[in-house]
Amino acid sequence: TCTLASCDFLEKEPYKIVPENYFQNEAEAQSFLTGIYSNLGQSTFYGGDYMVLAGGDDLEFYGGSTGRISNTGLICNNTTTSDAAVTNLWLNLYNGIERANMFLEQIDNVPGMSDKSRLQYKSEARFLRAFYLFELAKRYGDIPLITRTYTQEDINSARKTSFAEVVDFIAKECTEIARE
Repeated sequence: TCTLASCDFLEKEPYKIVPENYFQNEAEAQSFLTGIYSNLGQSTFYGGDYMVLAGGDDLEFYGGSTGRISNTGLICNNTTTSDAAVTNLWLNLYNGIERANMFLEQIDNVPGMSDKSRLQYKSEARFLRAFYLFELAKRYGDIPLITRTYTQEDINSARKTSFAEVVDFIAKECTEIARE
């Protein structure tokens, strides 16, 4: 015997968090800010691969306790975009930058926040964005300097910014944050 039941769940409108319907109060702003911090703990960053990618040493290169000698990757200055660890680090850092940009574009629209909280949250987001840019620039040199949310078309046409310009932006951001 076969029974058919109604599938109401298939007829519902999809739910997606978008800036226009999310930043409705301080708790939501704080939650979104926490999401910007969460990129720090991803397995592609401080949560795992980062030390091998950025802080590897001869012990890691020559295999450490595993005995496997590394012959590819950043540790050997021999990597390509097909190296998942490198690609995922890049994506994670730009994801954090995208989150920070979206937050900075929306934070002034949050009702009921004190000026002190708003300034603190903005400063944290600006610092995290600068930090993620720093991590990218010190590894890759010239990188796209993205300081606003991008459409897919913007992403497809993004160009590299010189290392010096990126470092100047980072220094300016950190100086301004420290003065506030």
